[in-house]
Amino acid sequence: MADERVMVFPVSTLHEVGYFQGFSKHLRTHLHSILAESFFVRRGVAEADTSLKQIIPYAVLQHDNLVFSYRRTARGRETRLHRLYSVGIGGHINPEDPSTACQRDLFACSLEAVEVAALREIREEVSIKSSSRACIGVLNDDSTNVGKVHFGVVYLCSLDTPEVTIRERSYIKEGRLVSLSSLHSYLEEYENWSRILIQSVSEWFPKNSTKI
Repeated sequence: MADERVMVFPVSTLHEVGYFQGFSKHLRTHLHSILAESFFVRRGVAEADTSLKQIIPYAVLQHDNLVFSYRRTARGRETRLHRLYSVGIGGHINPEDPSTACQRDLFACSLEAVEVAALREIREEVSIKSSSRACIGVLNDDSTNVGKVHFGVVYLCSLDTPEVTIRERSYIKEGRLVSLSSLHSYLEEYENWSRILIQSVSEWFPKNSTKI
């Protein structure tokens, strides 16, 4: 894991374009600059360097008024998230992902790389029939050690059917579609990024997504 190369950007870039804590719908304000300044480093370096943030696509699966929720097992790579519940399926962006080498339009190609990584993570973790997706915002949480070195790009995936089957059972369990009220009722059991999204639900669910 330490030798895996992941996409990062300097924290100073976030402060230059407009620092925020939590969830933000100001996509273009942040993503243009962040992706333009992105590069790859070893994950072991990125995890220990708080001057860098790893870019993480974070996909929320939704059907009607239900959201897919699951619990992380103790076998996941990120030990700080073990056994916590989540509404986001996410992972790192690697140099091997298609489109990361595109040079014609750095922003467009980098954003495509984020989406490609998001789709890869979804396909690895779960099986779904079909869906439409939109990038709806960005996440920054400097209140925890894990949050200080990660930056989320949030996708809302609207499922055509309520069928979601877990593929990667060694890493995730207890996967099911739940109501928004259930999410709020068990908020303390969720990882911080999921808590932030659940508390910001009026800003993004289900019809206020913004395509870019």
